[in-house]
Amino acid sequence: MRPSALASLLAPALCGLAGCASEPLPEPRPSKTEVQVSGAGDLLQGEAAPETRELLEGVRSRLSSEGRLAAGAWAARWPAEALRALRTAPPAAAQDPAYAALAWVRDALCPTRPPEQGWRALLARGEPAELARARRELYAALGSGDGLRARELAEDLELDGYLEPTLATLALRELVARTALLAAEDEDEEERAERLTRADARWSEAGALARRLGCLDRAAEAELARAAIARRQADLSAARARWLDAATLAARALAQRSPLLEPGLWERLIETRPAEQAWPLDARAPLVAAAALGVRSSLEPPLPEGLAWACVARWRRARGEEQAALRAFLHAEEDLSEPWAGHARLAQARLLLDMNQTGAAAGVLAGLTSHPQPDVAEPALALLGTIYLRQRRVRQALGLLKQAAEGEAREWEGKAEALADLGLTYLALGDEPQGLRWLRAAQERFRARGDQELLRRSLTNELRYHRHVDNDEEVARLQAELARL
Repeated sequence: MRPSALASLLAPALCGLAGCASEPLPEPRPSKTEVQVSGAGDLLQGEAAPETRELLEGVRSRLSSEGRLAAGAWAARWPAEALRALRTAPPAAAQDPAYAALAWVRDALCPTRPPEQGWRALLARGEPAELARARRELYAALGSGDGLRARELAEDLELDGYLEPTLATLALRELVARTALLAAEDEDEEERAERLTRADARWSEAGALARRLGCLDRAAEAELARAAIARRQADLSAARARWLDAATLAARALAQRSPLLEPGLWERLIETRPAEQAWPLDARAPLVAAAALGVRSSLEPPLPEGLAWACVARWRRARGEEQAALRAFLHAEEDLSEPWAGHARLAQARLLLDMNQTGAAAGVLAGLTSHPQPDVAEPALALLGTIYLRQRRVRQALGLLKQAAEGEAREWEGKAEALADLGLTYLALGDEPQGLRWLRAAQERFRARGDQELLRRSLTNELRYHRHVDNDEEVARLQAELARL
């Protein structure tokens, strides 16, 4: 049989397996709304965040098709947006499985909080009507930009009546703290100083309540708001101390068993880090793990900011925010030294491939194929080979994929997928023994890591091949294995 005939047969398979990374699920349409309260250190509605309705639709879709675990894992990519949805939930939300899933996610991200103080418990019992009304009115005034109305509402509140440590009370106190930052039109210097002092006190109260409730991300946001206030007060020592508290809290949230992956929070930490202020030591291990750059060498102090950018890039990519992820990877590459920078460029190339920017990805990869670190050079060779395979440049693909598969590094991200591509390349060239050898080596790796999707895809590709060469025995074996998956 001519190789060209087999290559034609396997064309769908090559498209289906080359690069083998599973494609991200469609993300909700981004929101067009952005409402920022100056100095609050947080957005009421983020520009790139999914709107509440679309977030709920995404959760409902995954609940029906994939189950609660998959829906929860997807929703956990938007922890701040999940919180916003719960804070604006209607009274009937307790009967809605989508809100229940979001409550489960937020409770998992605050593991030290007692269940009776969690979102699931709050949805079940509801919040006091007066508290709910006050919160809705203040949120609406801030969201519409009506600062005068927001100040009037906040001044009329008797905060001493809302002392119970609940998530609803925390939401109200955060809104009051935001409102305290709003300046009157005719404010003089003395009034400005009083306002900033009052706003710092309100954020301090909100942050203390957030810590008590185990909401480390909200406590970090409160400290960032206080750091911004300290900068306005020209108290740089206090600004530095509060930024450090915020970074430490965010690192603790990232180190949890269910890590809180909030790119917006970490971007604000990066952008507001005081000059000459090092990252806290507590941030080292969780940032290295979350960046997932695959580097085995240790990092010497001080911790490079590029590591935080790499985490932001990973999280933005998982959310389908590709342009933001690409910008973050570029920041990471600029700040990191080798071999970390090489791994960041490799991740950048993978993202460019996801974006169908093949030429740009090939340019990045070509510069990495001679990298001194095998666990950078070999995956670069493999990805470049995958590009050639997709372009039907099969013999060029073979050389690169073979070099990557037989290299020094025992393991690197995407190696199983590269072995699968190498097997398909050999089959496309008519070398069945080598093709099946590498294809089955990839399948063993997929089995070992429990990757059912890629295992099914690889077995299906092998099934297509055996059907074409009329190997009925292998066809029956593969059909049986696929049926068991």
